[in-house]
Amino acid sequence: MKFKQLFFQMLLAWTVLGLGVNTSIAADDLVTFDYQGRVKVNGSPFNGTGQFKFSILNTSASATLWSNDGTGTGGTEPSSSIPLSVSDGIFDVMIGDPAAGMQSINSSIFNSPTPLKLRTWFNDGVNGFQKLNPDSNLANITLVTLRTGGQDFIIYVNGTTGNDSNNGLTTNTAKKTIQAAVNIVPPRLNSNVTIDIADGVYREEVNVNGISAIRGKALTFLGDETWSMATGSNPTVRITGTDSDVSPVKTRLFGIYADQCSGVTVRGIYFNYCATAGFWGQNGSYTVLNSKATNCGGTSFDGDGGFVCEHQSKAIFTNCDARQNQTRGFFVAVNSRADITSCSAISNTGDGFQFIGQASVRMWPPLVSTNNGGNGISGGSFTDFSFQPPFSGSTSNNASYGVSVSYNSFVHYYSLGGFTNTGNALGTLQLIYGSSSY
Repeated sequence: MKFKQLFFQMLLAWTVLGLGVNTSIAADDLVTFDYQGRVKVNGSPFNGTGQFKFSILNTSASATLWSNDGTGTGGTEPSSSIPLSVSDGIFDVMIGDPAAGMQSINSSIFNSPTPLKLRTWFNDGVNGFQKLNPDSNLANITLVTLRTGGQDFIIYVNGTTGNDSNNGLTTNTAKKTIQAAVNIVPPRLNSNVTIDIADGVYREEVNVNGISAIRGKALTFLGDETWSMATGSNPTVRITGTDSDVSPVKTRLFGIYADQCSGVTVRGIYFNYCATAGFWGQNGSYTVLNSKATNCGGTSFDGDGGFVCEHQSKAIFTNCDARQNQTRGFFVAVNSRADITSCSAISNTGDGFQFIGQASVRMWPPLVSTNNGGNGISGGSFTDFSFQPPFSGSTSNNASYGVSVSYNSFVHYYSLGGFTNTGNALGTLQLIYGSSSY
């Protein structure tokens, strides 16, 4: 017998949500969604009980991610069917509902920024099963909105319980690595996006490239929210360049490397044992708050140290602590600007704070730069930096000068107030090669 042609049409122009409206997510991250459609046989709406089969496929429809009985593969038809009542061609079913005789759906399959496919087969009881066309698109609206920047979002990271195949949108579906969270952030942000990082050690180099936030919005890496320099400990979120704390060999260059970004904020993160720098920001605008860097940088001039801003960037460093880094604690260079407030540089191999290459820096109290192997603060190569009044803090017991200014650079002292500049091996202030102070 020649099969009668079956027609399928959606009742509405639907985009089915993987997470969000018209979905239900259980505590174990199972998802169901309401699916409604219409079937016709020979142009007439079907009435009665029909048999249906369902599969969720990847974007290219080449792989089956879920089927109603768990037997479908490669987009092929499942073995078992679901009876549904159809009235005037319209059927309604909760996809993934065990009460309807279906396999459960884990929400992780919707971790896709491009639409998945829902494929349906229908049997009217006369002509056997036929695939209904076209496949329906299933879009995770939460991820789509995240990528287009329509509203504020949090992406969760947990190095212990997370999995990078998760969508990262709840604490129970956290990403495992910070980089995996960065990878789903859209390049253009019209909203605030927070990467909420659980306490723990993250042995990775995080690369953030080309992410731009509109004015007043930010991409925030949120670590330890309670840490400050006054706590006398380390932030509980650590990004490290070593693969072992027992034998701390620096195997990665950076903790966070950010290039051509705007509106990137880092808060409450501890960087250590990174071969070049704990935080490095260039060609953009960056804010680093309540963070710490130790044992970062290398033994050469290019091993830049704890916190770095260079190549036409603007940075704000507030309540940050750099100590025992190789080369420098803080480094601002190459046509960059920075505001440094309430920061400390202690026992670094080179200078505590170094500014070169037409950098412009304002330093706000209090500031501490002590026991460094070079100068407490140095500026060179057409750089200007200033101590904003009423300034307080100290540059003491450094191996060279308290303040060194060289190569046509300029330092503004204003009123130093309670600032202490004593005990430096070579003296309080050095002015050389066309430099001056006021």
